[in-house]
Amino acid sequence: MLFEQRLREGIHEDRIVLAFRRWRRSQVVAGHRYRTGLDLIEVSAVDVIAPADIDTAQAREAGYATAGEVLAGLRGPESLPLYRIRFRRLDEPDPRHTLAAAVALTQDERAAVTARLARMDRSSAHGPWTAEVLALIRDRPATAAALLAGSIGW
Repeated sequence: MLFEQRLREGIHEDRIVLAFRRWRRSQVVAGHRYRTGLDLIEVSAVDVIAPADIDTAQAREAGYATAGEVLAGLRGPESLPLYRIRFRRLDEPDPRHTLAAAVALTQDERAAVTARLARMDRSSAHGPWTAEVLALIRDRPATAAALLAGSIGW
C-alpha cells in the first residue's frame, strides 16, 4: 500500500493502524502483507463504510486530527466505495530484502522460482514472457520498469 511520508513514519512508530481509500474494488486482502516504504504491515480487516462512519478516534488512528481531514485527503471520486483498512506493523524484515541480499538461491528456492515463472508464463494470454523480461532487467539494471516495458512495446 502506498502511504505519504508522514504516515509512513506514524506506521513505523505504531501510531497509525488504520487507512482509508476510495477504490473501485479492494486492493488489499485481510491476512496479506504489504510494504509501506519503511515497514511491512499485515492487514487484519477491510470494510466498506460510509463517510459518516468515520469518527474522530478512527481519524486519529489513521494519522489525522478529524474525520473531515481524512475525507479531504482521499483520492478518487466520491462515487467510489470507501474502504477502511485496519493493519498492524510487523517487526520483521521484508523477506524480499532478505532474498535479494542472498548470494545464491538454494536448490529448493530456485525450483520454487522456476515453477512460479512457469505458472506465470502458462497463465498469460500473450504467451511466455518472463524470460524476456528477466533478460531485460539483467541487461539494463537500475532502469525504471516503465522504460523497460516501453522498450518491448508494453
